[in-house]
Amino acid sequence: DASDPMLSGAGDHGGVGFTYLPDPAGSAVDAGDDTVCASAPVDGVDQRGVTRPPMGCDIGAVEYRFDSVTLNVSVTGPGTVDANTPPTPDAGGIAGCTESGVGCSADYLGESVAFTPIQLSATPGSGHHVEWGGDCAADGSVMLDASKTCTATFVTNIWGIGGSISGLGANGLILSLSADGGNIFEAIAPTSGSTVFAFAADVPFDADYAVSINNQPAGHSCQINNASGTMPDADVNDVQVVCTPSPEIFANGFE
Repeated sequence: DASDPMLSGAGDHGGVGFTYLPDPAGSAVDAGDDTVCASAPVDGVDQRGVTRPPMGCDIGAVEYRFDSVTLNVSVTGPGTVDANTPPTPDAGGIAGCTESGVGCSADYLGESVAFTPIQLSATPGSGHHVEWGGDCAADGSVMLDASKTCTATFVTNIWGIGGSISGLGANGLILSLSADGGNIFEAIAPTSGSTVFAFAADVPFDADYAVSINNQPAGHSCQINNASGTMPDADVNDVQVVCTPSPEIFANGFE
């Protein structure tokens, strides 16, 4: 029927209360009285505050928006970004978006995304996580009430290093951590009786690290097991410091 306005069901299309959105193929679109639309109490806007065009406004409480809005995504680091559907873009698409910029732009019809957030999802490379920015919320969602740009930064994960201590019966032990090509260095001094240790510094994924003894405790000899390696995508907590009392040497040269 050519006179069918093809209204949607009552729904939250913005504004106060539920409204019926005209279908772009229905008879209500562009069929309004332009003089009425421009005059009080309409004043050129619909019930939601959306501007009505000066020529060809729609009949009804809401104006169907044909304007196009664009979502751009900028990626830094190893990983990809995709946009969940629906809504489906009118042109382009956010799919497999990387630092190269390919698959990183999508156009949507304004009404199709006016009150539906676009949800972006990230697939980080090994040992990385995503941090959203730009117009995106922290969870990767964005409202396209206008054209927007989101940033996805894939950041290297950082982890801690520690382990166990056995047989430490005196003070004076100093352990040092060197990692990431010398960019990270820390020394700690576990006290007598300590059974665990942990460095405060965090080490990036895939960086080389080494734990060493800078100073032996009084009257003891300590050695380290599992002292070095390449940082996995997890904390390292299996470094072992094993201490034993040093033999007592008497004046006659015997123990």
